[in-house]
Amino acid sequence: MFYLIFFLSLFSICNSILIAKVHDYIIVGDMYNTLFDVTQNQCICEMIKVNDTISALNYFSTNQTCQLFRSNISTIYIEFYSNYTFVFINQSSISILNIREYVSTIIQPNITTVAGFYNGSCPTSSANLTVLHTQGGITVSNNGTLYVGDGASPYALLAFEPNNLTAKQIFTYSNWAAYLSIDPVTSSIYATVFNQNSAVIWPSNRTIPKNPSASCSNVLHLYYPTGIVIDSLGNIYISSVQCNWVTKWNPNGTNSTLVAGSLSATVGSDSQHLYSPYGLFLDEINSLLYVADAANNRVQKFVLGNLTGVTVAGGNGQGTASNQLNFPSAIHVSQRDNSYYICDYHNNRIQRWAIGATYGVTIAGSSTGVAGSALNLLNAPYDIWIDPNATYMLISDSTFTIIQPNITTVAGFYNGSCPTSSTNLTVLHDPGGIAVSNNGTLYVGDGSPANVLLAFEPNNLTAKQLFTYGNWPTYLFVGPVTSSIYATVLELHTVVIWPSNQTIPKNPSASCSDLLHLYYPTGIAVDFLGNIYVSSYYCNRVTKWNSNGTNATLVAGSLSATSGSDSQHLYSPYGLFLDEMHSLLYVADAVNNRVQRFALGNLTGVTVAGGNGQGTASNQLNFPSAIHVSQVDNSYYICDYHNHRIQKWVIGATYGVTIAGSSTGVAGSALNLLNGPYDIWVDPNATYVLISDANNCRVQKYLLY
Repeated sequence: MFYLIFFLSLFSICNSILIAKVHDYIIVGDMYNTLFDVTQNQCICEMIKVNDTISALNYFSTNQTCQLFRSNISTIYIEFYSNYTFVFINQSSISILNIREYVSTIIQPNITTVAGFYNGSCPTSSANLTVLHTQGGITVSNNGTLYVGDGASPYALLAFEPNNLTAKQIFTYSNWAAYLSIDPVTSSIYATVFNQNSAVIWPSNRTIPKNPSASCSNVLHLYYPTGIVIDSLGNIYISSVQCNWVTKWNPNGTNSTLVAGSLSATVGSDSQHLYSPYGLFLDEINSLLYVADAANNRVQKFVLGNLTGVTVAGGNGQGTASNQLNFPSAIHVSQRDNSYYICDYHNNRIQRWAIGATYGVTIAGSSTGVAGSALNLLNAPYDIWIDPNATYMLISDSTFTIIQPNITTVAGFYNGSCPTSSTNLTVLHDPGGIAVSNNGTLYVGDGSPANVLLAFEPNNLTAKQLFTYGNWPTYLFVGPVTSSIYATVLELHTVVIWPSNQTIPKNPSASCSDLLHLYYPTGIAVDFLGNIYVSSYYCNRVTKWNSNGTNATLVAGSLSATSGSDSQHLYSPYGLFLDEMHSLLYVADAVNNRVQRFALGNLTGVTVAGGNGQGTASNQLNFPSAIHVSQVDNSYYICDYHNHRIQKWVIGATYGVTIAGSSTGVAGSALNLLNGPYDIWVDPNATYVLISDANNCRVQKYLLY
């Protein structure tokens, strides 16, 4: 996402300036035209080429091409969505005195196109090696080269080297290359060529079988071949849509045996039949073959040598529910996070299905099956590739782009509503505070009805239940020395420490009569000496407790517990962040719609974010519930709760940038949207954030760029 910052001054004449963005270049030039009958604050855009003359202006309505963001009387921010846009700023009469460029270090959404593009329709024929024509198989070599089988004329095998959007055409097939696979020993590229009823090997140009035909009379034929994988001995496994089977071929393609499906080529939905099998995945170490059994809406697992399959995903009829699939076209198994990644073709989504689970979680596309060409949507995802570390995936879809989404659900899931009661440790009911230990374990305080402390080990979607509280655990903190888990328990007016089960204060009550009470405690932080900092929502203050909980002193807010908006008062403080190195405490001052910074020992706070009233403008917040400070990129990361977004606010800046959720405050359950983000954790290297997406009953992971 690209932002320009303009410094404005008002004059009586109608001077303006032309700002053009063409690809990655900013063009600036003077302009003295009349701005016609333009209403105040209107954004006017026109498509141009470099150095072209200006023609008639094109007027665009809200949510098209560009938007204006006013932060105060002297600054306007413009967000560009198009590669060829210039913008006139009209404030009755304005002259722009200066311009500088600001490029955000974090780009939202974290989904990128790595091959091809969609521009309203797909090209039917083109020699342009930056476009793709129709969806096909994808695979990636050890050196990171992406290979794509491009399906329309000229039916080419394309190679995209890392970080290069222009392909090399390395081979031409006679028909659509349905799926691709790389020989793990020779690095040859194997492709199933659909209407040619064969597999073709590059660079040798060898075909299997030698005499292909549209027949299922025996297993030496491939009638509409689709999925393909190769083992370390050079044996080739190929699925045949028309024959409803998977066969294993010797390396020279002279012999074939049945490994899944029926010799009679009949369809069926029992454990020994397939119905239009598509993508394959071979787990050679464990002698397992996985088949995307498309028309049966399931994924089957076969032990090599056994023709009886086991359903590991789907198999519950065609549909969009989390336990259903609709024509799965590809399957990839990751041992790194013990998950199946499935192209749910007609549901326009990618499902991650933890091994052994009875349902999947949507990690790309729409969970409800909506197709689209927006960056966060998919249109018939066909093939998928997961990197060996399970840190990203590549998806081929029918907008004929290969995309890389980097937003994932790491705990819980949303399936139309949050569960009200369940003992299932893969779901969250009312997630609140989150914290992460040094070994990467994610701790979640899950609220009503269970009110439990859950631990999710790295790459595991099933939690361990560690502790049960008597009420909602609002925020969590991992002790820096002992690794104990500190939790504020809202309606018990106390802090509970696990595993010691110590409570602070020892005799809690709903009172603000003195500092030894916590009336609705929320944010919490612990220093290296074991001192505990706790915010009290109802008492409008933050207190510092000694480690045994016998004494407390005021560090922010008022002794009288009165609310206020000046520098010495708070109004319903929520999340805290302690910068012990610099003796600073940050407070999410929720109802004041600001973040306050306090030097420890000084009760006068400084506003470092927000404080400009409640709203969705880039300099405003709406009930900030959590704050995390990163010294790596000198930024504040803020849960803007009622705006359903995460704001990154560079230290010293007067505005924030939306890095997760909707910049306009729209709530949603799609992968790129949030609904009531409550707590946030930023990894020490500022490479990703974890977000407690409370009303979507999940924890989201966003990679940062």
